[in-house]
Amino acid sequence: MGREMALAFGITLTISRIGTLFSDIKKFTSSFWLVVLLCVTFYSAIFPFLNGKMRDVTGTYTATQVMFACLGGVGLLFALLLLRSDKRHGNVPEQGRIPENELP
Repeated sequence: MGREMALAFGITLTISRIGTLFSDIKKFTSSFWLVVLLCVTFYSAIFPFLNGKMRDVTGTYTATQVMFACLGGVGLLFALLLLRSDKRHGNVPEQGRIPENELP
C-alpha cells in the first residue's frame, strides 16, 4: 500500500534517499539555522502580533494587506540583488566553499 500511495502522489524518493536527505541536515552551517530561527520567529510571533495591533488601531485589514504587500516587494528586491550578485561571481554561489573535485 505504501508504494502505491507514493506513486499516487508523485513521490519518487526512496527510503534510502530520504535517509540521505536527513543526514545532510548536519552539514548546514549555524548561519543557516539562525536564518531559520528568525523566519520561524517572525512568521509565528511578530507578524501575527503586528496584524492584531494594526487591526485594533485601524479597524480594517487594509494596513495588514499593505504590510504584507511591502514584504513581498522587499523579498523581490532581495531576490534581484542576489541574482545580480550571482551573475557578478560567475553564476556560482559561494564558490569558495565548493570542493575542487565538484567544480564544473
